[in-house]
Amino acid sequence: MTVRQAIGVLTEQGLIERIQGSGTFVKPVTLTGSRFDLDCIKEIFQASERTRVKVLSISLVRTDEKTAQKLGLPAGTRVILIRRVLLRDNQPVMSHQGRIRCDPNRPVVEAELNIGPLSDLFNGHGGGLAKKGELTVIPTVLDDEEARLLNQPAGTPVFRLEYLVYDFHDTPFGWGWFTAAPETLALKAKLGLWDES
Repeated sequence: MTVRQAIGVLTEQGLIERIQGSGTFVKPVTLTGSRFDLDCIKEIFQASERTRVKVLSISLVRTDEKTAQKLGLPAGTRVILIRRVLLRDNQPVMSHQGRIRCDPNRPVVEAELNIGPLSDLFNGHGGGLAKKGELTVIPTVLDDEEARLLNQPAGTPVFRLEYLVYDFHDTPFGWGWFTAAPETLALKAKLGLWDES
């Protein structure tokens, strides 16, 4: 009776499983969940009293093949290139490079002088330009320029948050990436048996 009760409790806790006709087996430890926590990034974009943007350069450049493909433009089309660094409490936390469709009828540059339309999406509104966006997390290492901007050694492993932002006509109008200082962005996973209730 005690053994049956113990097996019942272990089954309820998900530690063992019963297979009809085969027996009772201990479950292997598995990856029970993984998540990418954007709260740290959201906090940087939302806390305007603690976050400052330092614009490094704004220029007109011609699209290379990748930029043209991302923005749905012919190769060689002029786009606006913005480079900046984001400071939190006066410490550099992210470098940024962004390419935006060049459209004289839209105040794109003015909107981008702060953190840009990606910030508007994190804050729950499009800000008039951005309807939606895609984010991709890419592991990389800091090159010399990014290392200098973020006060880190070159070759430091970091994550790059690449984005593609769409307007209300579902046209991609902004593509680029934020390179986060190591302590700014973390990927987390849960292993083993967790009570998810």
